[in-house]
This record gives sequence, C-alpha cells and structure tokens, in this order.
Amino acid sequence: MRQIEGMANVIAQVVFHKKNTTFDLDDEIQESRAAIFHDKLKDLLSEGKVNQAENLLFESLDPGDRCYLALALDFYVTLDGWDENRLSRCDFSRDEVAMGLSDVLRIYGLSQLEIK
Repeated sequence: MRQIEGMANVIAQVVFHKKNTTFDLDDEIQESRAAIFHDKLKDLLSEGKVNQAENLLFESLDPGDRCYLALALDFYVTLDGWDENRLSRCDFSRDEVAMGLSDVLRIYGLSQLEIK
C-alpha cells in the first residue's frame, strides 16, 4: 500500500521539487482550469465514482503539461489512503491504483520509475 505513496513522493521530489504530492492551489501548478478539474475529481471520489474519475483523469492527461501529472499523483495517493473495503465498495482495487499510476508514469515518460 505505501509503495504507491512512496513512488508518488519520489516523483514529486524529482519533477516538482516538492516534499509531498498534495495538490496546492498556491503552488507553481496553480491554474484555474486545473483547479476546477481537481475539484471535479474530488467530487467524483466523494461520490464513490472512482472509475468515472479515473476515466476523466486519463482523458485529460497531457504529457506536455505537468500540472496534470501533479493531479494524477494526488488522485492515486488519495486512493492509496483508502482501505480495501472502501475501494471495493467503489468497484476499484489496490491493483488498479498501482496500474493506473504506472500508466500515468508511462504517459509522462517516467516509466523508469514504474511500480514493480
């Protein structure tokens, strides 16, 4: 479980020069479009619509925009903090969390950091 958080923290340090993966509107990634998108993802997660949120995330990823990489890291770290029961109730699994983060890393050319 902590493997995902650890990987996300490494990426946050290497790519964003940050110590954590928390999406902060005061950070360098502040952008109204990204902030609105982040709120939409949070709303979907709070409604238990994890698959819908993940689909929306992948539709929006842009390898040229690291802001969305930060959002993806925040998304998967959030899911990583959920217990198995909560993930299961949302029709999601810990393996899907790891697989999703690995897919994001490939999209952003960071597959050398991929979770094994």
